[in-house]
Amino acid sequence: MSDQGAFADDLEDALSRMHTRRDELRQAMLFPQSDGDGHDGVRNTAQHLRLEQSVLLVIDLLRPVALAEDTTADKWEDSKIDHVTALAGRQEKVTTFSSKHGVAQQETETRVNHIDPDTLVTVSRVLDELAYTLGFGPETNVESGSWDVQVET
Repeated sequence: MSDQGAFADDLEDALSRMHTRRDELRQAMLFPQSDGDGHDGVRNTAQHLRLEQSVLLVIDLLRPVALAEDTTADKWEDSKIDHVTALAGRQEKVTTFSSKHGVAQQETETRVNHIDPDTLVTVSRVLDELAYTLGFGPETNVESGSWDVQVET
């Protein structure tokens, strides 16, 4: 198999995982669950982080190809995908102030920034468009115009 064929397989696998994780996040958002200790949305957080990981992988794979082609470079730039990815994983220090029994307290903690779930869904759709424009993704049936994708019921 050529390097280009291996790249296409890697990208299509990453796109497939991104689609699955996007669907899982949507399902988790529709049916939020609790962890049993009163923390709602725990499943949403796990699904959100898995989608973020998948989107970032597709970006890493697709970026050099998308920017090299005239048909997709403008869309990539206009969508500000590079700006969005710069937010992921950035550490920020958050300081909170409180007062307990008349004594002021200050706490500083470091948090890892993540891309908002709605932004991830939007970016994943843009990545789909770019990949399809470049010839990656599910095959289409030319006669019927339908996507050759299996839907589980």
